[in-house]
Amino acid sequence: MRLFRKLLFLVLLLGCSGISFAQDKVFTQSYSAPIYLNPAFTGYTDEVRIVSNYRNAWPALNGQFITHNVSYDQYINKLGGVGLNMMRDKEGDALKTYSVSINYSPMFRLFKEKLSISPAIELGWRRKTLDWSKLVFGNQIDDRFGFAHQQSTELMEPQSDVLDINSGILISHGGFVYGIAVHHLTTPDEGLGSVSLLPRKYTGHILYSLEFENEFRFSPSVIFQRQGDFQMMTLGIMSGFKDVKFGIAYRNGDSFIAMAGYRHKAFALNYSYDVTTSKLNIQNSNGSHELSLTAKFGGKDEKRKGVDFVSF
Repeated sequence: MRLFRKLLFLVLLLGCSGISFAQDKVFTQSYSAPIYLNPAFTGYTDEVRIVSNYRNAWPALNGQFITHNVSYDQYINKLGGVGLNMMRDKEGDALKTYSVSINYSPMFRLFKEKLSISPAIELGWRRKTLDWSKLVFGNQIDDRFGFAHQQSTELMEPQSDVLDINSGILISHGGFVYGIAVHHLTTPDEGLGSVSLLPRKYTGHILYSLEFENEFRFSPSVIFQRQGDFQMMTLGIMSGFKDVKFGIAYRNGDSFIAMAGYRHKAFALNYSYDVTTSKLNIQNSNGSHELSLTAKFGGKDEKRKGVDFVSF
């Protein structure tokens, strides 16, 4: 309870300050949440693709820090890639964030289709809610009787709604895929009664996929993200044989990561576990668990199967 109260105090401090800044959630299986990572992945394969992601961060702490993400995308000939992304994030017992966005990404194939360039735009809506009944304030606590009083006033608005605009571009040739994304172009204010700007998030990612004749595959990747004063780099290596894959990754100053996945026909299931290396591990947070389920129907695109293997 002591740590949970500190986290609640931090939430209140950010919400009540004159100007504060929020940050996005990060999925360890970045390529298994492709259009969340970069909207330019919309329609990147010829298949109809449905992806569900679940992340449970620090399960040993009081309160729940759980994120769900669901996306749909496909490539429509002569139109380009179209998609839909939905996210629900729960921070403790009181604060929740919801978002829904639509994506569009045309594809330009050059030099006899050896080079592909895909710009993208994403238009979305975000809602942040605060459940006052889940919060505890100092004036509710009696020195002798404990939690003896009810909170009679609300210091902030219980809900905020904002429009959000994101963009990205993807370049691929051979086994290489390069991407850049910029989220929250308008830095929307999602404060609850005060100004809380959502700063732009800049993402750069590079992946290379090498495949051998015996169906063994090997793919190193680098992802760099910066949002406000926070920045993060993730180095990963994925390898696999036929329908089984496994990999490791390191997120600088935060965690070591182990991943495994299996594909059966149109479906693929991936699991990853983050071993926390930051100071948070002092609190015995038990790391973070993440699952992704991907379903793909129709279409065959051999030119982009490198990323398809990593995302499974």
